[in-house]
Amino acid sequence: MFYYTNLINLIEVFVLNFINTIALYKSSSSYIQAHSFQNATFRVTIGDSFDGSLLWIARDRFGGKIVGGRDASIEEFPWQISLRRKTKPQNPFKHTCGGSVLTENIILTAAHCVINKDPKQYVVVAGSSHRTGGDGVISRALQFVWHEGYNSSTKDNDVALILLESSFHLDNHHIKAVKLATRNPRHNELVTISGWGSLKFLGSSPEILQVVNVPTVSNDICAERYAPSPILDSMICAGSSEGGKDACQGDSGGPLVIGDVQYGIVSWGRSCALATHPGVYSSVAHLKQWIEDNVQNLSV
Repeated sequence: MFYYTNLINLIEVFVLNFINTIALYKSSSSYIQAHSFQNATFRVTIGDSFDGSLLWIARDRFGGKIVGGRDASIEEFPWQISLRRKTKPQNPFKHTCGGSVLTENIILTAAHCVINKDPKQYVVVAGSSHRTGGDGVISRALQFVWHEGYNSSTKDNDVALILLESSFHLDNHHIKAVKLATRNPRHNELVTISGWGSLKFLGSSPEILQVVNVPTVSNDICAERYAPSPILDSMICAGSSEGGKDACQGDSGGPLVIGDVQYGIVSWGRSCALATHPGVYSSVAHLKQWIEDNVQNLSV
């Protein structure tokens, strides 16, 4: 029995490392993919070939939180929201992605968080430091609008807006609209990411909002790290050269900021907090015209 238990543990560790190392690769016909992580149950399908191109891992896939961060209050980041989903009437709403307040009734998030989803299953919670509970202000999602150029393979244009059924009162204390950047951050400029995600890849979720500071990484360096998967103009990268600090699954759609100005949207990355692979974010400056045009369209 002792031997069996330890054998199972070894198998689980092996599968986790296998997934972490190889499951990012795919080919157009067959690929290696992790199918289920529920309750540490694993089922891996191995294709007959792969071309070495990266299969990105969206950071909403497993739920989770900021890696290497600290507890934060919503007063520090009053634009932060929790996007929560309920698929069955008897189920509670569960945190799926982050986002940021743009106006009283429009939220900025990532396209992969909402594309082809039913808005009726979602609510947005603002003004709360907590991942669960009802201490914040809740509004139902009315409409999802994602970038028409969003590419699920390359992650290009990973941006979306959420129109709310009822407006938030922007009190500038618990709920505040974020400002949009007009430029990308400079190389090695310190930025801040926030959200409710996992302490580590496939880790547990926190109850309290987390925040961490990381330096940006140039797109040229980032492209070298992720080759052959491209780092496009619609993306920026950030992460510690020592690892241990990053956004993670469950943080998708959340803000990357300097002060009260949003420069990025949590988008994708390889595993979480690897020294070799920075996190990748949608560039707000690059997508600013699309954001502003569609905010105007939704406000009519």
